Amino acid sequence: MEGTLKEYSFADLIQMFGYQRRTGILTLKRSEEFVTLVFHNGSIVGVEAFPHRIETMLGRVLIKQGKITERGLERALNIQRKTNEKLGRILVDIGLISKEDLSSSLSLQATKILFSLFKWRDGEFKFKSSETVEYDKEFFVPIEVDNILMQGMQMLDEWPRITSLIRSKKIVFEPLPVKPEFEVVDELHEGPSDKKLSRVEFETLKLIDGKRTVEEIIDLNYVNEFITLRSIVSLIEKGLVREKIVKEVVEERVEKKALKIVAIAGIILSLLIIFSSYKKPLRFLWLGNPIISAEEKESKKVIKRGEEEFINSILKSTINYGSKEN
Repeated sequence: MEGTLKEYSFADLIQMFGYQRRTGILTLKRSEEFVTLVFHNGSIVGVEAFPHRIETMLGRVLIKQGKITERGLERALNIQRKTNEKLGRILVDIGLISKEDLSSSLSLQATKILFSLFKWRDGEFKFKSSETVEYDKEFFVPIEVDNILMQGMQMLDEWPRITSLIRSKKIVFEPLPVKPEFEVVDELHEGPSDKKLSRVEFETLKLIDGKRTVEEIIDLNYVNEFITLRSIVSLIEKGLVREKIVKEVVEERVEKKALKIVAIAGIILSLLIIFSSYKKPLRFLWLGNPIISAEEKESKKVIKRGEEEFINSILKSTINYGSKEN
């Protein structure tokens, strides 16, 4: 089965394959992007995307979450280059993360890709049925289509509201200095007048520090992208957080850049002071012709004259020797 997303939306496709309990591989392509979903008896048991591969995102997210270090990731990548094993399995095998950590991270990255597909309005798809499919049974928790469909449709309904308050994933939110009293409960309670916070909202609030971008908060949170965005919107409406003024963000970045420039200038100045103690000019600091003193010029002339005299003496000896032979 194949066609375009104008004929069948992504929601239509996964609903169909889920209801029919199909097994096979669904490939979706749009411009330079493509996504592959693996189905087993109607459940999604594998997700891969290009150019944003899950394995690539996995390492970055685990570092941001503080579960691994840059050094640990590099160690795992070196092993991967030699063995071609999956990065997640290597991280578990060498004891850097637990199986639960890997399963949770894979699920979050997979659902992030799935939610993005609900917003695809054009593109092509192809589904290839098969009796069996290979998938990571040890670490990948099957995703039920009904759950994704329900949250995906909610996301589409709430997307205008979300984007009206969160203009970009690159913006920064900060907690308000005065926080009203809220009761933390397990179930989600929405509405600016509601004096209750869901557990998800509470955990999301702890990640908002006036420095992290929305994208970084999504990566660090333990729930998927849509629920994180919805939680931030709820926190805005309840008067707990606000978008950080662009001027303040720019000023912070300019200040950091200025400090770097001052540090570099200090290093250069120190080098100049050190090398200025040498008698010879610092030729390596010049991009054009090096500065040569009068003494060095005269010295070079003497050396050149000596070389010419030496060559001429050899030539003269050779000529004289040839004459004697004759």
